[in-house]
Amino acid sequence: MKPQFRLILTVLILGVPIMVVSAQTQDNSSAPTIRLTSTIQLARLVDLAAQQNAVEIEYAPSTLGNKSVTLRLVHDLTAEDLWDLCISVLHNNDLTVIRRNGQKGLYEVVSLQEAAREVFPQRAFDPGPLAPGYVSVIIPLATLDPSAMVEAVKPIVGTGNKLSMTPVPAVSGVIVSGVRERVIYAIEQIKAIDAQHGTPMITFVPVIHRSAIEVAAEVNALSASIAKQGGGKIVSELIADPARQIVRIIGPASEIDAIRARIERADQPAAITTRSFDPRGYPLETVASFLESVARDGSPRGSGEGWRMVQDMLTNTLIVTGTPAELDAAELALERLAAMPPEGKRVIRMIPVHNREATRIREIAGQLLNANMLGGETNTRTGNLAEELVPVSARTAMESINAASDLDLAVDQEMNTIIATGSPMRITQLESLIRELDVRQPQVQLEVIMLSMSESESRDFGIELAGNIDTGDTLIGLGSLFGLSSISPSSTSAQASGTGGSAVVLSPGDFSAVIRAIDTVNDGRSMSMPSIVVNNNETATLNSTTTQPFTTTTITDSNITTSRGGSASAGTTITVSPQIAAGDHIVLDYSVSLSSFVGEASSDGVEPPTQQTSLNSIATIPDGYTIALGGIEITSEGDSDTRTPGLADIPLIGELFKSRSDSTSRSRFYVFIRPTVMRSPSFEHLKFISETLAEEVNVDDGWPIVEPRIIE
Repeated sequence: MKPQFRLILTVLILGVPIMVVSAQTQDNSSAPTIRLTSTIQLARLVDLAAQQNAVEIEYAPSTLGNKSVTLRLVHDLTAEDLWDLCISVLHNNDLTVIRRNGQKGLYEVVSLQEAAREVFPQRAFDPGPLAPGYVSVIIPLATLDPSAMVEAVKPIVGTGNKLSMTPVPAVSGVIVSGVRERVIYAIEQIKAIDAQHGTPMITFVPVIHRSAIEVAAEVNALSASIAKQGGGKIVSELIADPARQIVRIIGPASEIDAIRARIERADQPAAITTRSFDPRGYPLETVASFLESVARDGSPRGSGEGWRMVQDMLTNTLIVTGTPAELDAAELALERLAAMPPEGKRVIRMIPVHNREATRIREIAGQLLNANMLGGETNTRTGNLAEELVPVSARTAMESINAASDLDLAVDQEMNTIIATGSPMRITQLESLIRELDVRQPQVQLEVIMLSMSESESRDFGIELAGNIDTGDTLIGLGSLFGLSSISPSSTSAQASGTGGSAVVLSPGDFSAVIRAIDTVNDGRSMSMPSIVVNNNETATLNSTTTQPFTTTTITDSNITTSRGGSASAGTTITVSPQIAAGDHIVLDYSVSLSSFVGEASSDGVEPPTQQTSLNSIATIPDGYTIALGGIEITSEGDSDTRTPGLADIPLIGELFKSRSDSTSRSRFYVFIRPTVMRSPSFEHLKFISETLAEEVNVDDGWPIVEPRIIE
């Protein structure tokens, strides 16, 4: 069979139509050629071969049935090629073509068993064009006995339903019957053995490091060269069996050892060489894995431990060390990759994101890879960040890559998955980048103590005097009053009301004197200890506020309406963003804001006045350490002196006509933050904290308990 028909033929039960195209041959001759593609029914193939070769072929419909064959052809076929292909396909289905009644041009498709019964032996065999698929030939022998010849040839050619050999002592020959290719091979072996003197020996020599065909060819060439130079001529024949990796020696026993030695010398490991390969626009890692599977020869004929493959990121090449056959296979595989059409290089890949938000990952990866963002956004390239990060000298190469094979990114938010479309190289770049970005961030526990301390002291001292002057006709009342009491000269009781130390001197109907002294001291302390867990590089907010409503009064001609005018809030807000640095140091970006009401509203419908103090900064502290913030201190002092004009300025006596009030207040606010890194992959830290707090408040007793129960 011709080399172009040595292909894999897959027989299917059902077939589909084929395409037959007539064209010129490659040498521009006028002979038409035919191209078969896809799957063709066996009956259709037989009809097409008969039509193109202008012969008549008979066959029963039940013989071929609905059998189909799948062809993978890369060359156009001539009419003779189509005939040979048809014969080969029929043989693979245990069918053949015989010449009926000996008439040339009239053929019939039969089974191999039927052909063995129908075909009569011929003394001559013409293997030319349009030869039938099954033949029977009588081979005369010159030296060997027919039975001995059959026994000698059987190990070489084998027997079965495709070949049979029968010794015929009456004519001193052997009848060889079978499919055409096997008969031709058997005739060659019989003639070669018969041409030798004496009974030939058949010896099998295994080949380890090289192909059996290569070794046999090299030994035959060496033997021919030795004979040409005057050395002894070798009459033995070498036959390579590539399937079993052996070389058969058929010849006299005297030549076996010499030929075996030549085979062993030729069967040496191939030389190891190194070659660089261009990945043809595909990712180095992907191409390296591809060549490892298709080019490396794992048999003893390969490079073995000498195989090396280096990914040179600097020159974007693969440096491969192996045998010449392995390197040639690598080059052929890369050429097939380069021959793929551009539309065949685009693939769709769904990349799940496990630890972060897929939309955010897509945003970062899309900017770095200059990709198209699809779904709910403008379909434009976001290359600003990429232009900033890539050196100017490398931008031209990146632009050429993007222009040749762009990258489209979409997000399935429900599955938290990125859907990418692009070339394999771009998809590999994206997957590598996502692996680096999609890393579960450790959590940070933030324990916060907010401490507020206040101190105040006020001191009041005053004297009130009141008296009556009765001139008989006129009653005159005099007094130096500051609101310390409600006693008047006409009172008849010496009791005093109010807080503080009081002294009352009373002459009913005449005069009264009240001395009031009070000293008030306040010392307050308020502490809050919240705790919160936040992911690395995320923001945690602690907020404690007080809301104070205020009213609005509306006056109309008919009535006065009071309604809620709004509300004002004051309190404490703490915002912390932890970032875990090297050595489990923590960079804290914090902001503290403290606000409080400092008085009543100035008018109806206006918010009460508030005072706000804030601080923010960035600090680095070790894991588990506490940072103290704040120390915000507000101190106020006030002195009040209420007096009776004129009289209060008289030395010594003027003190009786005064009321003094002194006040001092001091408030301080502190914030203590202790961050703790929680790196446990199974969240043991978080579980421990939660269970500890639950035990403190007896919440753990309320969790439902699931127990197994037998269901009948």
